[in-house]
Amino acid sequence: MAHKFSLYIRDENLSEVEKVVKRQELVKSSRVGDFQELFDINFPVEKAGSSNCENMIGSIEIPVGLVGPVKVKNFIDANKEGEISSIDDIFIPLATTEGALVASINRGCKALNLADNLSVVINKVGMARALVFRCDSTLEAYKFIDWMNKNIKTFADYCESTSKHLKFLTYQSFIRGRHVYLRFSFDTQEAMGMNMVTIALKYAWNKIEEDHKKVKLLSLSGNVCTDKKDSVLNRMFGRGFNVELEAFLSKEILADIFDVNAKDLVKSHVAKNLVGSNVAGSMAQNMHVANALAAFYIATGQDPAHVVGGSESSVTFEEDGDGLYVALTLPTVSVGSIGGGTWLPKQTQARSLILSGNDKENNLASSTILALCAGVAALAGEISGLCALTNNSLASAHQKLARCNFNLRGRTTNL
Repeated sequence: MAHKFSLYIRDENLSEVEKVVKRQELVKSSRVGDFQELFDINFPVEKAGSSNCENMIGSIEIPVGLVGPVKVKNFIDANKEGEISSIDDIFIPLATTEGALVASINRGCKALNLADNLSVVINKVGMARALVFRCDSTLEAYKFIDWMNKNIKTFADYCESTSKHLKFLTYQSFIRGRHVYLRFSFDTQEAMGMNMVTIALKYAWNKIEEDHKKVKLLSLSGNVCTDKKDSVLNRMFGRGFNVELEAFLSKEILADIFDVNAKDLVKSHVAKNLVGSNVAGSMAQNMHVANALAAFYIATGQDPAHVVGGSESSVTFEEDGDGLYVALTLPTVSVGSIGGGTWLPKQTQARSLILSGNDKENNLASSTILALCAGVAALAGEISGLCALTNNSLASAHQKLARCNFNLRGRTTNL
């Protein structure tokens, strides 16, 4: 029999803290168990309860590891006329419960540092949102797109008027029968920007809706954005940041750090990342980019659901003389330094490990540094992980680092 109470509390006279306490009492009255650890909260409840999480009852902690420092020898911000710079001493925080993941990525970073030739190119392609409209006919759909092509500046101006941090970049149009999909991309500066873009597009449509009686807005998101789903369009056009990385690892580095050679590594890459992905029907031609992105996103206050799009990345392993050429393309890295959960104290401190000095010394927006770190972590993980598969050390690494051989109960210890 269902308990007759509601976790949604409408009483506006209660503070968020009081609402949390009331919900906790409701939970304790309907469930048997000790929930004290779950009920402990170490961030400002008023802000989180009003902007980040409804029906709040507590919080979850995840261990955070740190990898690095790592050096990027050649960095190009494609949005700044291709100026080449170098970035030293980058640390990357990773929040995970998967044993061996941080150690593996750190080992990959060690190899990249020894190679001393890591290059990264970042292109901010903008946050995309695709509206879907229904027209009276396919003919009307083409007329609507023709109007938009001729009046895109007016529409973009309406969008940009909603925020000084928003700049229109481009758009694409698609027709399926009576349905029109318009995919708009915007530079949202330091924010990941999905909500900012959605609000702007709704406002712009409201301004022109009266002039289009035969066109109806069905949804502010028509799955052509594409948000948190697999997408060929995202691989073609990108979403958020497009990050390209490459490095060359000598045969000595491969042998000393990973106990592998380039020839065997490339065989594993072809069999797993290329042929295996094809057999599975997967567009993610990589080993485990999602692992690095998830850990980095959670540690730095990003929306972890964007791992879905981010994981559709392509890694390249090629023999180059006696050594190895490796590259990674991530067309959809959705990160920001403001908005969402980025304000949370621990996530803010985690980002400060990355950004201290680097964003100012290199005149880079902090969201760009975040995209760079996501890419470096992913590349390091791809190198180290595939090497472990190639020399059959993956299972033993997990046995050593990821297996808990003791039972520990009780509260955490302050060190």
